[in-house]
Amino acid sequence: MRQSITVLTEKRKKRGPAPTGKGTLVGVRLQPDLLDAVDAYAISDDLEKDGEPQRPEAIRRLIIQALALRKSGRKFVIRDADTMRRLHRDEEAIREGEFWRSKPEDIEAAVKRLWRTGAFDTGGADWPADAPDAEIKARLAEELDQCIRFDLMWSADPGLARQIDWRRS
Repeated sequence: MRQSITVLTEKRKKRGPAPTGKGTLVGVRLQPDLLDAVDAYAISDDLEKDGEPQRPEAIRRLIIQALALRKSGRKFVIRDADTMRRLHRDEEAIREGEFWRSKPEDIEAAVKRLWRTGAFDTGGADWPADAPDAEIKARLAEELDQCIRFDLMWSADPGLARQIDWRRS
C-alpha cells in the first residue's frame, strides 16, 4: 500500500513594503521656491511628521485643490514658508494671549483677520489721510470683496485660505 506524502510549501515574503494602492509613480523635480511653497502648504495643513513636511501628501492635496479651483478662473499668490511660519507663531500668540482669554468668541475673528491681512494690523494704515472719497469707496469695495472670497475659502478649506497671500491675490 502506498502512503501519500503531503508537502507544505511556504509562501515567500515579497521584498519591500506592502503596496498601499495602485497608482502611477510620478517623479518631479521642484525648484527651491516651489519646494518652499509645497513645504509651507504642508506646514499649514499639519502634514508634518517628526518636524518634516510630508511632501507627497501635500502635493496630492494641492493637485486636487488646483483642479477644483481651475474652474473659478482666479489666480492666487501663495505665501512662502518663512511667512507661513511667522503667521503660525502669530496665530499661536493670539490664541495664548492674555488679552483674548476674556473674549473667546473674538479669537477666531482675530485669527481669520491675521491670515487675511498677513499682520496683526486690521488694515487702513497705508491709506493716505487725504484720499478722495472715490478712492476710499473703491478700496472699501475691494476689501469687502476680499473678505467675502476669504470667508468662502476659509469655510471650504481653512488650510488653503491660510496659504494665499490675500493682499496680492
